[in-house]
Amino acid sequence: MTYQVRRIEPNDFRELKRLRLEALKNSPLAFVEQYDDAVVLPDSAWRDRASTQIGFAAVAGGRFVGMAGVFREAEVIHHVSAMLVGVYVTPAFRGGAYGTAQAVTAAAVTFAFEHLHADVVRLFVLDLNERAKAFYRRAGFTETGHTIRYPPDPAYLEREMALTERMPPEQPSSHLEPQSDSLATVRSMEQVDEETIDDALDVLEYLSEWRLAPQRWESVQAILDRMDIALRTADGPALRRAVAELELSGPVRANRIGTAEIITAPSRIVDRQNTLVHVLTVNKGRKNGDAEPLSS
Repeated sequence: MTYQVRRIEPNDFRELKRLRLEALKNSPLAFVEQYDDAVVLPDSAWRDRASTQIGFAAVAGGRFVGMAGVFREAEVIHHVSAMLVGVYVTPAFRGGAYGTAQAVTAAAVTFAFEHLHADVVRLFVLDLNERAKAFYRRAGFTETGHTIRYPPDPAYLEREMALTERMPPEQPSSHLEPQSDSLATVRSMEQVDEETIDDALDVLEYLSEWRLAPQRWESVQAILDRMDIALRTADGPALRRAVAELELSGPVRANRIGTAEIITAPSRIVDRQNTLVHVLTVNKGRKNGDAEPLSS
């Protein structure tokens, strides 16, 4: 299943309404707006939203399958702050194999920095939603320590996360060149936390299922090379950045209208993927104190 990510337009109001109501019904605690309030809104209200709000949708077969929105916070006057809102993906298009959440989030965040000239992009996520928090961390957001009560039900807590700059171009951490056999040169993994290892394994798991244009696979190869170097130098921050960059490089970013032929992962990509998965799995076992490393 393929899709394209594009800006939501005024004539999209019916699809916006349909997916938004699905989101509010399926994930009520993820949004401040409540289903019972939204379902009674007239079409004119949805048309107004589609016309005036900044939103991006993943579209498959003419239907919205994911979306995200962003707006500038007018009340913030000392710097430019944008708020990421309304991120939702229909269940059939979830998971790393599709990259839908990553794609719509990246579109909204990129717009905030490039067109709203934001200094920071903020969001609030339910504190108990560990999966969502992990996703946003992989996208580069960090927890600020600020919390608020969830307006519809103050029994729940929302946690603020923020992104202060776009993903910077990766700078080589040393003169090392990527090697085909990382296992022999990996240093101590003390500086690489287990959550980062889990995140890396999660995104690598689906990489062989991606279909990308050849030039996009070249970019993926470069990211995998940076992951390799980060592992061999035990550079936890560099590994986290590479994992986030890889997750945002999913298939949708090459599946736009008019794009070149898309192909499955070349053999060199699959080989590097398998090597990295083996290295990460072995070192995860060592960090957990396993007597024997896990085999690939």
